[in-house]
Amino acid sequence: MRYLIHRSPRLLLLSFLLFFILKLLELCWPEIHLANLSTVNMFKEISTLGFSLFTFWGFGSNIYDVTRSPEFAHANPVSNPVSNHGQAATVAAVWGQKPYYLFRSWMTDFYPAIISRDDKNKYFRDGDFTRYLGRNLADDGKGRVGRNNVGVFEYKGRSNSKNPKLVIKVLSHPGLDDGVYGEAITLDDMGLYVASGFVLCTTAHSVKDPRTGKIKTVEQNSNRPAILMKRVGGVPITETPDWKNGSKKRRNRMIAAVKSLVKAEVMDLWAKHGFIYMDLNIENVHIFFNSQGRIIDAQLFDFGYPGVVAVKPGTRKAEVEKLFEHCWDYFWPLEH
Repeated sequence: MRYLIHRSPRLLLLSFLLFFILKLLELCWPEIHLANLSTVNMFKEISTLGFSLFTFWGFGSNIYDVTRSPEFAHANPVSNPVSNHGQAATVAAVWGQKPYYLFRSWMTDFYPAIISRDDKNKYFRDGDFTRYLGRNLADDGKGRVGRNNVGVFEYKGRSNSKNPKLVIKVLSHPGLDDGVYGEAITLDDMGLYVASGFVLCTTAHSVKDPRTGKIKTVEQNSNRPAILMKRVGGVPITETPDWKNGSKKRRNRMIAAVKSLVKAEVMDLWAKHGFIYMDLNIENVHIFFNSQGRIIDAQLFDFGYPGVVAVKPGTRKAEVEKLFEHCWDYFWPLEH
């Protein structure tokens, strides 16, 4: 249906030309009509029907575009969504090259492998979040600017009061692509997603004046995708006093304790959702202590592109466990 609608002007022209040619033949050579050739009559009827159908179709689709009402309380997406068409080569380019060498043949795509029309209609439709931005947590050492975001901000609710349980992550990509949709979907799968929209960002660019040759700074406003999400508690291990003041032996014991907790979570996510968490950067794992100072829990923090990779169904558990070990050894090397 979508194919025909996009190409209806060409089909309309073709049916009109066929209709015109047959009418011309009938006028110039009446014997063709008197002969009542079934083939000619068949094409004439088809062309007449096609002409009427596409005329009505084109008119009706225009009426639909004009009269349909916008979705209530939803904003237009930042840009036209981009479909996912299998990016195994891209996964290999990100994780299979130096310094990682972590790509495996059973990786299919960045998660999710397919972004549906329903996904595009659900995410990044909740309007402008700019007025709800609080302090950027990356500015005081309690957060960080990642490769694909411009900051994680405190959420000021509609009453302009802070909600410590929520944060707004503003992504650096100005449009909506597979990675942007993928992060929202993954957070939703994790139970961390609340809403998504956009934030107006001002960025500065250095440009050369063609007349004077001088470099000047130009500010540009653009909408950036933003995700309202539940705040993950805990802190990175490197921010804890035990780590800062601990010996190498103490730190290695802490790493071993965190590893067992993170491995359990990674394997559980693979079993439930069919993806493996690759970006085991030390800052992406938040840990929790009990009252005796023992590590009792660890939670993964950043589910953005390119850290979450879809896995082929039927992949053996041993293969996933082996990859986890390689990822862990790369991101969390023991101290010697």
